[in-house]
Amino acid sequence: MSSNIADSSETVLTLLIKVRDNFKYLADCYRGNDDPLLSDEIDNLQIQTELRITQIENKYNYEIGHLREGIIEENEILLFIQQQTINEQVDIIRNQQDFSNELAEKNQTLQDQLDLYRTENYRLTESIISIQGELLETQQNFEDQSIYYVEVSEIL
Repeated sequence: MSSNIADSSETVLTLLIKVRDNFKYLADCYRGNDDPLLSDEIDNLQIQTELRITQIENKYNYEIGHLREGIIEENEILLFIQQQTINEQVDIIRNQQDFSNELAEKNQTLQDQLDLYRTENYRLTESIISIQGELLETQQNFEDQSIYYVEVSEIL
């Protein structure tokens, strides 16, 4: 088995498996030696190493699980806070929309009243113009009659 430098993108579990495999390969290479004491020491070292690797894997899995729980809990809290903020913003937008609709209704009412006042103003303006015309005609008639009266009274 060849020894490689671990890629930094590999997981801890993958790295541990590679270490175990490399150690087994190394132990297997030395087991063929005729010295039974060396073979027993290699077996004992392999068992202890595998036990430690298993302990590391278990601790790693426990810590990752614990971290995930913490992250999930934090994310749930953040999501809850964000949802509250969104709900508050929805309420603000709805209130603004209601206010805008209310203003639109009031604006329409004012516009209708303005149209009525304009119509009435136009009617009154026309009426005043008509009355002015009549007054001017009456004034002219009065002046004509006054002149006629003065002329008649001078003749008499």
